[in-house]
Amino acid sequence: MTSTLVKSVSKTRSVRALSIFDTRVAVSPGTIVRMSHADKHTPAWTGNIGQFFMVGFYSKQDGLDCIWLTDATGEYQQTTDHGFLFRYFTIAKPSLVTDFYGTKTRLPAWPKSLKQ
Repeated sequence: MTSTLVKSVSKTRSVRALSIFDTRVAVSPGTIVRMSHADKHTPAWTGNIGQFFMVGFYSKQDGLDCIWLTDATGEYQQTTDHGFLFRYFTIAKPSLVTDFYGTKTRLPAWPKSLKQ
């Protein structure tokens, strides 16, 4: 199932597909997201509103719905799923990386304008 999803994601990857943010498609590693708000379900995130994160590589053990978020230094900070990502974060800069598990590529460099 996972390999089928990754193959279909690779074939359909385009700027238009990224702008739609279909929750059936995993967000590409290297995508920059900004925490846009917190609520009663995420009170610990209040101090992180406005902070940028990069989507890290996925783990085959965790699957494509466990999103690892890194800070500007490349340190893994937290995990989330697609439901929470689309609810509490906005996409600041989409990525076209198709190697979801990081077996053949590295994450792109952070944009200098977003480094904190």
